Amino acid sequence: MDRILCDELLEEVLRRLPPRSTFSPSAADVSLVSKRWLRLYRSSVSDVSLSLSVDNCTPPSLSSFLPRFPHLSFLKITTAAHRSVTSDIPALRYRILSPDDISAFAEQVLLSVASSCPKLTESFQFAKLDLGLPFELEDNHLLAVAEKFRGLLSLRLDNCCLVTGEGLKTMALAMSNNLEELALRCCKVEPGLLTILGQSFRNLRKLDLSFSDILADKEFISMLASCNCLRELKVRGCDGSTRASVVSMFRSCKQLESVDIMCCSGIDSEAVELFVLCCASLREIHVEECKLSDISRSWASIKFVRLLFDW
Repeated sequence: MDRILCDELLEEVLRRLPPRSTFSPSAADVSLVSKRWLRLYRSSVSDVSLSLSVDNCTPPSLSSFLPRFPHLSFLKITTAAHRSVTSDIPALRYRILSPDDISAFAEQVLLSVASSCPKLTESFQFAKLDLGLPFELEDNHLLAVAEKFRGLLSLRLDNCCLVTGEGLKTMALAMSNNLEELALRCCKVEPGLLTILGQSFRNLRKLDLSFSDILADKEFISMLASCNCLRELKVRGCDGSTRASVVSMFRSCKQLESVDIMCCSGIDSEAVELFVLCCASLREIHVEECKLSDISRSWASIKFVRLLFDW
């Protein structure tokens, strides 16, 4: 049977197998059949999530691992240090690393990704990059990403506190305007930054600025004026957002379908009511239940808008 099936057909079979579950075989299980099946399984994979640490990964090992996935289009990298220190919650175990260790590790990981996937970066097949590296990602790392992965469709930065507004501006100017998803969660939002990002990435479909404490109405409104294609917007935990931001959302973003305004103390029930009423394409909204008036609920029901109260 192994000789009868050609590579193309076997790849298609592996691509159609379901994700791993307890009671059914998955593509990962089938890949154990032979080295050929393992090679074809990796060739059929487009999404890879890696949890790395200085304990279990070095740049050379990453450089030899990534080329095994020739059709890679989504790569999520997070750090997972462990052992040595146990938190109060038994499930959370981690080891405290020095800032220099983490910074050097972050730089090595990014360089390894860039050097390991030259064909992907040159042909713009590398579409998404998710960096949850804790705190020590710096401007030079971000610029390297912009230069190596100009065809990125999605860029997500989380807890990158050492990345400055100037670094993000430089990144925006170095990248193409193909970016469709941008997330700056818990990152610095300095004056003038959002305006430049909006002008540079006019094709954005998804924008996540959650937990940007210093997000101001004026900056946010200026960015939305350029982002007319937005379909999903998250400003959860942004206390600087007010009614003015809400009005700008439905005036500038006519295609907006999903909004997360949970934990925004500057947005009151009247602003929520106005948004539900005036946002023509709205399909779902994340907001505190206490901010929903009877009028908001009525209009949401009429317009088939999902009301989500998750925290």
